[in-house]
Amino acid sequence: VDMFEWRKATGPQTIGTIGLGPCVGVVLYSDTRKEGHVGHFVAPHIDAIDVEEMVESALEGGELSELTVWVRGGSIDTEYAEEGLDYHQETEDYLMALFARKGVTTLDMQLNLSPEISVDLVLDCETGTFKCTEENWE
Repeated sequence: VDMFEWRKATGPQTIGTIGLGPCVGVVLYSDTRKEGHVGHFVAPHIDAIDVEEMVESALEGGELSELTVWVRGGSIDTEYAEEGLDYHQETEDYLMALFARKGVTTLDMQLNLSPEISVDLVLDCETGTFKCTEENWE
């Protein structure tokens, strides 16, 4: 999935996104439907319409309790840090509020990665196996 996009896939497909630095990856999975959604967002609290569309798509035809959510990325962005903005807190607050409004309770969010780290995410829609790989920027 490219930057500024989100996509849906079903088992036996795998779906993922690569190169998350300050961007945030959101992965949604329904074990009952063997369906996954992956989004690559520059700033979820700014790209809110796209994030909410992806969540609504994931919730169609399913129970909230069956949805598992992983959030990764959001490394320290020196531009925001220099301006004194708390990018990570804004991102976390927005996503926590969004998922709480939607009734999603299974949320695994890990932000605040080092600026030297790039993150790749892959979801196997058949098994629900989520893999997060971190690498140093080269």
